[in-house]
Amino acid sequence: MSLPPSNIAGEIVIELKAVKSLAAEHESQLLNYLRVTRKPVGYLINFAAFPKLEWKRYANTRRKLAQISAD
Repeated sequence: MSLPPSNIAGEIVIELKAVKSLAAEHESQLLNYLRVTRKPVGYLINFAAFPKLEWKRYANTRRKLAQISAD
């Protein structure tokens, strides 16, 4: 299950997922949203990664998109 990305205060893109585990295509989707919208920060959040929440945070820098931290 995938929902459209959300914008928080116009500065953060949040991509919500409910899948067994995050895959490379989920990360690519978020990175594309960040490039197109030119937002500085994006979160990829998976609610179906039992028993804990799975998430990744990305920063859109001028040079390249970089993963800041992971679950």
